[in-house]
Amino acid sequence: LTIPPRSTLRDRFVWKPNQEGDLRCQLRIPVVKSEVRTDNNQDDVGLSIRQDQIKVLLVDSEPRWEFRYLRNALMRDPGVEVATILFHNQDMGMGQGPGYLDAFPSTPQDLSIYDVVFLGDVGISNTQLRPEDATRLSGLVEKQSSGLVFVPGRHGHYLSLVDSALGPLIPVALDSTQRKGIGHASPSELELTEFGRENVLTLLGNSPEDSSAIWRSLPGFYWHAPVIRSKAGSKVLAVHGASRNAHGRLPLLVTRPFGRGKTLFLGCDGAWRWRRGVEDKYHYRFWGQVARWMAYQRNLAKGERARLIHYPDPPKRGHAMQWHATVLGEDLGPFTEGSISLQWQCDEAEGQLALVQEDVAWGTCMGEFTPKKEGMYSITLRTNDNPVLQTTITVAPAGREVIGSPANPRLLSDLAKGSGGKVIET
Repeated sequence: LTIPPRSTLRDRFVWKPNQEGDLRCQLRIPVVKSEVRTDNNQDDVGLSIRQDQIKVLLVDSEPRWEFRYLRNALMRDPGVEVATILFHNQDMGMGQGPGYLDAFPSTPQDLSIYDVVFLGDVGISNTQLRPEDATRLSGLVEKQSSGLVFVPGRHGHYLSLVDSALGPLIPVALDSTQRKGIGHASPSELELTEFGRENVLTLLGNSPEDSSAIWRSLPGFYWHAPVIRSKAGSKVLAVHGASRNAHGRLPLLVTRPFGRGKTLFLGCDGAWRWRRGVEDKYHYRFWGQVARWMAYQRNLAKGERARLIHYPDPPKRGHAMQWHATVLGEDLGPFTEGSISLQWQCDEAEGQLALVQEDVAWGTCMGEFTPKKEGMYSITLRTNDNPVLQTTITVAPAGREVIGSPANPRLLSDLAKGSGGKVIET
C-alpha cells in the first residue's frame, strides 16, 4: 500500500471463519524511517464467532412478489427462523401454512422473541394492526434492541402508521396525499450515496468498487413510495436514480437508530427483480445482511432467561459503559421479585454493579460503570446472586494523545506572524 501524506486509506476484505470462539485480529503496518511515532502502527480488535439463530417476523397484507421472494430467501437461510403473518382481506381471513401465525403477538413477552420484524404494506385498521400492536412494536425496537424494516407497497396501508406509535420510527417523511405512491412506465434505478458505498448493508461485492458496479447493474423498479425527505438523524444509503424534489434526490433506502434498536426503510418494491439471471445471489445477500446487522447488538450475549447488551461497542478504558439487560423469571414472564446485578472480573480486579429496573412490562434494567483497565473482562449477570448469563467482552485501550512532545517555537512564531498575532513569553 502507498498512502499519500495527510490522506486516509479505507479498504476491506472478506474473511470466512471456519470455527466458533473468541479470537483477536491484529493489523500491523511497517515502520518507516521518517516516522515520528512508532507506537501507533498496529491495532487489534476482539471478535466472537458464534452460530446464532435469528428469529424474524414477516408481516404483510397480501402475497405480493416482494413478500413471496423475501419469505423464501429468509426461509432458505439456515441461520434464520421465520414466522409469518398474512392479513389478506376480511373475506379470506388470515394466511395459513407452515410458519404462519393466527394473530399478531398480543404481549411484550410473545413479541420480544423476534430479532427483526419486516412490515410490508400493512397499517392500522380493524383487519390489520391495532394501535396497541404498533405500541408494542415501538417498545420492541426501543427497549429490546430489535430491528424494524419497512417495505411498503402499492395499496398504501403503511401510510396509516405515520399517526401511530410507529410514526417516529419511520426514517423518512411521507406524503400521505399520494396513497398509491408513484409508478413509472420505464424502470428506475437505486443509486448509492457516499455513505451507502461504504456500508455493510449494501456490500454486494468484495469491495466498495465492485459493490457499486453491481448496484448499477441491478434490474430497476417501477414503483416507489411517496417520500418527501429523510428525517433528522437518518442515514441515506441509496436515492432514486433520477427523481428529485425541493429537498434533493428522493431517499429510498434509509436507516435510523431508535432507542436501542434500528429501523430501515426500502421505498421501492423491486428488490425481488434482483434475482434475474443470478437467482438468489444478490437478493439473498442483501436481505441476509439486513437481518444480521439488525439482530447483531441484541445477540451479543443471550441465554434462556436473559439478554445483555452494552454500549458503546467496542468499549474503551476510561470511558463509561452502559449495560442494558432483559431478565425473565422462571415462568418466562418479567423478573419482578429480587435483585439483578452484574459481576465483572479482569485479571485480579473485580467488582459488582447493581442494575436498576427500567421497564417492568419488558423486564428491562440498566446500569453504568467505567472500566479502569483494558483487556478481557468476564461478565456474569445474576438474579438474587444466582448466575443466569455469562459472557466476555474486550475493553480496548483509550487511545489518548501523546503527552510531553516538545513544542516548536520557530513554527509557532511564524504562525503568529502570518496570522497577525504575536508570541507571548511566559
